[in-house]
Amino acid sequence: MRPPCTRSLLLLCPFLLFFFVVSSASAQNFVYTDNNTFPTNSVTAFSVAANGALTNIGTFLTGGSGNVLGQGAPNRARICAARNRLYVSNDWSGDVSGFEINPMTGALSLIPGSPFSAGGVGVSGMSLDCTPNGQFLIAANAASNNIAVFGIDAIGALTPIPGSPFPAGGSKPDSVRVSPNGRFLSVALVDNDAVAMFGIGLNGALTQAPGSPFASPANGAVSAVDINCAGNLLYAVQASDGANVDAFSIGSNGALTLVQTFNNSAADDNSNVCVLSPNDQFLFVSSRLSNSVNVFSVAPNGTLSLIPDSPFGGTGGEPFGLATDAGGTILFTANFDNSTVTSFSIAGNGALSPVGAFSTGQRDFSGLLSLAVFPGKGCSKAFDICLQDDSTPGLLLRFNSVTGDYLFTKCGPKGFALSGKGSVSRMTVCTIDLRDSRMDRFVTASFNQCQRSGTASLQINGTFTTTTYPITDRKTVDDSCACSP
Repeated sequence: MRPPCTRSLLLLCPFLLFFFVVSSASAQNFVYTDNNTFPTNSVTAFSVAANGALTNIGTFLTGGSGNVLGQGAPNRARICAARNRLYVSNDWSGDVSGFEINPMTGALSLIPGSPFSAGGVGVSGMSLDCTPNGQFLIAANAASNNIAVFGIDAIGALTPIPGSPFPAGGSKPDSVRVSPNGRFLSVALVDNDAVAMFGIGLNGALTQAPGSPFASPANGAVSAVDINCAGNLLYAVQASDGANVDAFSIGSNGALTLVQTFNNSAADDNSNVCVLSPNDQFLFVSSRLSNSVNVFSVAPNGTLSLIPDSPFGGTGGEPFGLATDAGGTILFTANFDNSTVTSFSIAGNGALSPVGAFSTGQRDFSGLLSLAVFPGKGCSKAFDICLQDDSTPGLLLRFNSVTGDYLFTKCGPKGFALSGKGSVSRMTVCTIDLRDSRMDRFVTASFNQCQRSGTASLQINGTFTTTTYPITDRKTVDDSCACSP
């Protein structure tokens, strides 16, 4: 195999390296808020500067109605990273709106058919999450105590799967989170002060885990959950006075086992929402009554300890929703009382420094409780890009656009899977390239985020033979990113 810099191109290589660095550095991040406004709900979009400062780039109508108030912890805005889509809930009208994200400008285009009925009664809160492969959207309806599961088609439209909606496993589901491996759904049940766990089938159907729901003994009522990248630890935050969190291990069948109960009534007032950093080293917890954020250090065994100087003030408002950028260098808070979004820079030790509070353009107390960041927070093994061959749908290459982790799959009785870690380069604002060159393989991929299409190739180098598996994905035949049953 020819090395990347031949003699004729040697003088160009420093230029190419410079181009890669500059192009990667210029990659744009965006923040989206579900304003939860009544009678007409909307999403405000922001571009994110390198230092975390936000610029309001527009407001987009959802076609549904928000509720202004409602439960504080539901994640009403969620990015489906595998397809560059944003979904937001409309509490009052009980439906979900989908948007296509333009990765160059951040502009949103409403998906045809939006809003889609959620199959239940949200009213006080409708929490959303997507499966990592982008095949299913899950919506928990707090008022009707059920969970709707939708199949996501090639254009992003939602269709309820057979059997949907499913019982929530308890009363008043407040927050939901799909595990990064896509196997489990966790649900915070406020009235039960417990966490329900469900297995997610290949067809999206939910099956309650043995022993679910699981009591969350920390002081308060469990309101929010998050799961680490390895999919083996879950954190449940309590709506209570203080920073009160339970840590659980997740068994192979989805059952939870308590690892630690952390109660600290002196830490802060009314924790509501939690989010892990992309590297799982820190847990951020919003404390709305004191306009601050608590930061926990996460030990290798999953136990928590507050870092020095926590909690960190400077939100400039009453924080509910939390999200980080994909690199874990910026934390964003959605502030209810003044309808602003605050940016914090995240130091290497987890300490927060406020960058500023930025207006959504909505009136005070208009309903802002949730936000989402694009590109979304990634896990080292969570694949946000998938290429599936048009002529041979059984050839799949999934990879992480930040870390370069990839998984090649050849489906069928004589199929196989090959994983590894390559290097990622951003050739243009739209195009991301993956490359991995080893003695036994040569992997290349190029994905256009704007057109959601691309090509890939796996070359396996044997002792005497070389086998190549090409992929051309124009999104024209099969966009499921999965092996056929």
